[in-house]
Amino acid sequence: MEESISDGQESQIPSNKSSNEPFFGVLVMMVVVILLVLLASYGGWFLYHSVKNSRSNASLPSIENIPLAANTVMSEEKSEIPKLEEKNIATTQEKSINKKIAIKVLNGGAAKGSAGVVADLLKEAGYTTISTGNSVGDYVGVSVAFLSPASEGDADAVREALSKKYLSSTVKPATQGNADMTASPITIIVGKE
Repeated sequence: MEESISDGQESQIPSNKSSNEPFFGVLVMMVVVILLVLLASYGGWFLYHSVKNSRSNASLPSIENIPLAANTVMSEEKSEIPKLEEKNIATTQEKSINKKIAIKVLNGGAAKGSAGVVADLLKEAGYTTISTGNSVGDYVGVSVAFLSPASEGDADAVREALSKKYLSSTVKPATQGNADMTASPITIIVGKE
């Protein structure tokens, strides 16, 4: 009979080995939580910078929004006498183009090296006092800004020299208070296209 009792009872030998399953379960949960926190942090950082960049790009001035000078003719209702005077002034300015005028070429958001390309075009056209750099803000298109009305004819001649490569370049008076445009008597800003 003892055999039947011993066969019916399960052996209850205590084991000294402890299971590591709870430890590994906690470790896996900690790794998952850390990864979720890192993912959420990166997503927040990315969202913050994309919103920040879109707002800063929207607030940057466009070269097209520069106000015109006070003496610019805004309507066709003016008499014929001022038009003739303006034409005579332009003709006089075209005759006396100053190839030694200081010209600053700024990269305003165009591809790297664009200011150097413009400087090379001007050197080929005979201009001698040219410096290059980067603008503070980003601009759109190619603009030739002149600091004083006396250099408007020179600015037109500079735009004409650039017309081989930059067909849609414009000539505008420099905006007072804009550090980019008032850096030199003539400033060329090469912006995004």
